[in-house]
Amino acid sequence: MRTLVSIPSNRQRSRLALRFFLALAAGLFSIGLAAAEETSSGGQELLRGFSLQFGLGGTDTNPMQLTSTLGNLIGGKFHFDPADAIRFGLSLFLSDNNYSYVDGSQSEATISTSSFVLDYLHYLNPGDPIKAYVGIGATAGMTVNGWTFTSFNAPLPWDVGARASLGAEWFFTRNLSLLAEYGAAFTYSRVSMNDGTAHYEAITSFSPAGVRLALSVYLGR
Repeated sequence: MRTLVSIPSNRQRSRLALRFFLALAAGLFSIGLAAAEETSSGGQELLRGFSLQFGLGGTDTNPMQLTSTLGNLIGGKFHFDPADAIRFGLSLFLSDNNYSYVDGSQSEATISTSSFVLDYLHYLNPGDPIKAYVGIGATAGMTVNGWTFTSFNAPLPWDVGARASLGAEWFFTRNLSLLAEYGAAFTYSRVSMNDGTAHYEAITSFSPAGVRLALSVYLGR
């Protein structure tokens, strides 16, 4: 006795795949609506505790990569109360470089650059679904050059600055929120001259930033 097995045609498989994706999209949409209703009614108690912040938009080589908002190492925010928070970011960059000169001599240097950002944020309407905030802050950074020869004894480059920001935060679950922010920074830098002399060159700069998008992940809930 032979058993006949019915194999779906390409058209039938396409219909099944379409039904599956429509059902999946409807399920995700329902979950999103339920989360939006919950967070919209949640109000200001959502703004509490510690959160990690990640920049959206990635890098030039990987547009889908998550990055830190205020530093390449870590960025976070801590709420003292629903209307007030402290935000920080830490960056660290290490590199080994080989230098060749016209006279044929060579040298090696280990370059370490670190920077720190600290902001105070005040939320204007913490009980609303879209929570607007303003912020002021400060930045500081330093670069250390570890040279293998001692004839070059340049001062350590450093910079300090002030920041201002304006943004909004929206929770799409109790633990996750999206932020859109516009800001500007004023920086004063002391840059060492790489010509064998030990002196600084002072540089001041003002840099308005474009709108940045970020994802906040609230921990411990």
